[in-house]
Amino acid sequence: MKRFLVATACAVLIGVALGATARLIMRLITLVEGDEPEFTIGATAGIISFFVLAALGGAWGGLLTSHRRIGLAIAVLMTFPVTFLGAGIGGGDLVQSVEDQSPGVFALIVLGTLLIAACVFASPTLSWRRAAD
Repeated sequence: MKRFLVATACAVLIGVALGATARLIMRLITLVEGDEPEFTIGATAGIISFFVLAALGGAWGGLLTSHRRIGLAIAVLMTFPVTFLGAGIGGGDLVQSVEDQSPGVFALIVLGTLLIAACVFASPTLSWRRAAD
C-alpha cells in the first residue's frame, strides 16, 4: 500500500509540474502569435488535471510489474484525454498559424508545440519509471 501511495503522490507532482509547464508554453505561444489569452483559471486547472490523469496512469501501470500489458493499457487509456485534446486543439492551431504567421514566428510555434508534446509523453513515462523503481 505504501508503494501505491508514494507512486500516486509522485505522479500527482509530476502531472502538476508538466501540466503547468505545458500551460506556460501555451501562454507563450499565444503571446508570440500576438493573440489575446483565451484560457481561464478553470481551463488551466482542466489542462493540468489531464496531465495528472496521464501521470497517474503511468504510475499505476508501472506498479503492475507482473502484468506489463495491463499496465501499459492503463497508461495508454489514461493518457488518451490529454493526447486527444492536445492533437485536436494543437493541430488546429498549427494549421491556422501556417497562413497567419511569418516563418520565424511559425518556427517558434512549432517548437512550442513540440515541447508541449514532450510534456504529454513525459507525464506517464516519468511516473511509470518512478513507480517501477
